[in-house]
Amino acid sequence: MRTSFWTALAAVVLTAGVRAEDTYTIKLKPAPDVGKTITVKDTETVTHSDKVTDPDGNVSPIKDGKKHTVTVDEVYTETVLENGDKVPNKYKRTYEKATRKVDSKTEARSYEGRTLVFEKKDGKYTVTPEGDKPVSKEDLAGLTRKANANSGAQDEVFLPSKPVKVGDSWKIEGKKIVEAFSGDWDAEKSGGEAKLTKVYQKDGHQFGTIVLMVKMEPGKLPKGVTFEKPPVMEMKVTLDAAIDGTSAAGVMSVAWSTATKGTNEQMGKKFAFESSFEISARKEQSAEK
Repeated sequence: MRTSFWTALAAVVLTAGVRAEDTYTIKLKPAPDVGKTITVKDTETVTHSDKVTDPDGNVSPIKDGKKHTVTVDEVYTETVLENGDKVPNKYKRTYEKATRKVDSKTEARSYEGRTLVFEKKDGKYTVTPEGDKPVSKEDLAGLTRKANANSGAQDEVFLPSKPVKVGDSWKIEGKKIVEAFSGDWDAEKSGGEAKLTKVYQKDGHQFGTIVLMVKMEPGKLPKGVTFEKPPVMEMKVTLDAAIDGTSAAGVMSVAWSTATKGTNEQMGKKFAFESSFEISARKEQSAEK
């Protein structure tokens, strides 16, 4: 069958500007320069269920296996005040929106409409609200915990160690994943793979799409716990962002899940448990201004 002129023209258009031999040294810019500001839209939904059954077959009224959903939705501007090594030493956020929805009930967080300053002291972030109106201890603890979980090491773990072409994949060692994430994970049984699936130009910057698949298996088991189904965590991350390190603009989507089943022995009695956990998240960052 002969190839039509229009088919050939379409193939040329689709591949224009991207040659098969082109390679890319991937660099990310997670935060703006000092004095610059980005707008962030951050949404995370967690769906979980827990069920505990005692030795007599009675199901716990609290952990009864029903699914519950928690959605956190935030829109804020972030301005870097002082640079750091991998992440800023000091930055501030002004929250235009900050809500938390538990099942069908939505409430505003105490920091909605507020400006908060995040500053590293002795290697750990502290969070201080501006103004006299208080922010709840629970919200401050959550913001502090989340800020300190981002060491900047997670991003570096998933980047290739050498230039790659579109379509290239690279392995991610379980040891590096375990080092980047908190928790007791088995480095030998954990691992991942990433792939550069697309490149394109946008606003004068080199953008690209990276798809990452990660599997993490638990390490040392808790005392008295026997798993019928170990809590293996499987995660997919899709990053569409500037890959030349010149812009903080981009979108990251995350989906991960885990499920487990087993028994927990307490005071000579065995309790059966089942648990499932799913997260879907999307974070969009604008170009800095």
